[in-house]
Amino acid sequence: MASTQNLASFITLKNSSTPTILLGVAAAWVERSFHLSPQLPLLVFNFTDNKVTAEMKPAVFGLRVQRLEPLQQQQQQLSCNVQRRSVAASTRRSKADHSSASSSPSSKVLVLFLGNHGPKFEGTRHNAGFAVGDRTASLLGSSTTPQTSFHSRKRWLSDVCEMKELTFDYIASIRGDDLIDRRSDRSKQATEDNGVWRSSLDSVNLIKPRTFMNRSGLAARPALSDLRLQANDRNSVLVVCDDLTIPLGKLRMKPGGSSGGQNGLESILKVTRTEEVARLRIGMGKRAIGGGLERVKPSLALGRLNAREQALFHDVSKYAAQVIRIWLFRGFDSAANLANILKLDTQDDDDSDS
Repeated sequence: MASTQNLASFITLKNSSTPTILLGVAAAWVERSFHLSPQLPLLVFNFTDNKVTAEMKPAVFGLRVQRLEPLQQQQQQLSCNVQRRSVAASTRRSKADHSSASSSPSSKVLVLFLGNHGPKFEGTRHNAGFAVGDRTASLLGSSTTPQTSFHSRKRWLSDVCEMKELTFDYIASIRGDDLIDRRSDRSKQATEDNGVWRSSLDSVNLIKPRTFMNRSGLAARPALSDLRLQANDRNSVLVVCDDLTIPLGKLRMKPGGSSGGQNGLESILKVTRTEEVARLRIGMGKRAIGGGLERVKPSLALGRLNAREQALFHDVSKYAAQVIRIWLFRGFDSAANLANILKLDTQDDDDSDS
């Protein structure tokens, strides 16, 4: 960008130095306050009778100035190209559908597996997210062992989460067919011919918060900030948690919505200030005598599975890890389609999904 002195010398007015000084002040203010764009409407400074006036053609909000260009000297005008950035447009962008049709998928992703940290919580219904995290790490050829730091420049993050960062591509690191390839020979052939939507991942970050369930947002916020990811990008950020209102044997994957009473998810929605956070909910509801599901209460959340439920959850967690694998390489929509059709519990006739 031109210096203030150069900007001030763009226009010379006869018989007065005052307009030039005013122009220098105006140019410095514009240069400091905005960034410039070579497109869209005009902001025009007029110099007549030793006075400076500004005219917007048309009116815009949120100017971003990137380049100042003088008009012909005899016209005594300075024209600045500006770009419209209205609040409404910004809101629409923040809620944009980051679908699998995106032409340039991010090579950096974050998966938050929710649960309560510590041995006494292992195997409880509320720690289904942690269990799926371990299964996912195993599938991807890693383990979620504690790290000395999240990144070397921010060691304090190790106090709020356990983290494993992976780097791999689809062919070299993930062996065997995925759930889509297994559906039919045609699906497998399509993968061989066309590849997958996101074939390379430079940074896969699997995180298990140390903050206890109800404060999961304290781990999510620094992780998102450090990785420079947007919480509402459904193809880059995913939360995996239990849901006691869904029967064991089912999964629910959605791009957003309320927390449904899941306190860990609620904490994340609060700190990110959006409900547009993709989530994979693991059904952990317990059947009540006489049908339906038991009422959600702390004793149920911290309760353990019986032998039949453990066997069922073993299969569910394996399937959930495969769904996350689909999400990594094929995007949210493909993963959600497979997650939402799972129904391993054949007695599931009168459940209530939220």
